[in-house]
Amino acid sequence: MALAWVVPSERRMLELYPDTLFVDATEDTNKEGRSLLTIGGCDSSGEMFTFLRAFLANQRNWSFRWIFMHVLPTMFSKNMYERIKVIISDGDSQEYQQIDAAIATFNPKIKRIRCSWHVIDGGWDRRGPQSQHFNNKLVYKTVTSNIKHWMYS
Repeated sequence: MALAWVVPSERRMLELYPDTLFVDATEDTNKEGRSLLTIGGCDSSGEMFTFLRAFLANQRNWSFRWIFMHVLPTMFSKNMYERIKVIISDGDSQEYQQIDAAIATFNPKIKRIRCSWHVIDGGWDRRGPQSQHFNNKLVYKTVTSNIKHWMYS
């Protein structure tokens, strides 16, 4: 129903740079329509790396619980959990509820925060003014860009 894997060279990257983890699940990335969960990190040069990939049957609580409560503790040592400082995820409640449960179980010092791209760009797309309400598309694009840059700063 689900499959998770780690490549040795990417495991080594996590061992070197465990401070911040990035969690994201995407849909419709393969012929079977399975969700693809990726968990990655960032090295000292700011380069992103992926250390775990998992094809999930769906994006429900049990799938994320399996990853965060069983797969990660099996694949990585307790020492690894003690070195993680921050986990960044999107706003999927199924995902972050299970991340929070794992944090409470394995290392309550870890902070979980929301991804700014999901908050700012996703929020703007859902709740912000839409371009069709403006006569001048260039003005809309310029103002939108300025607001987003300010929010990211």
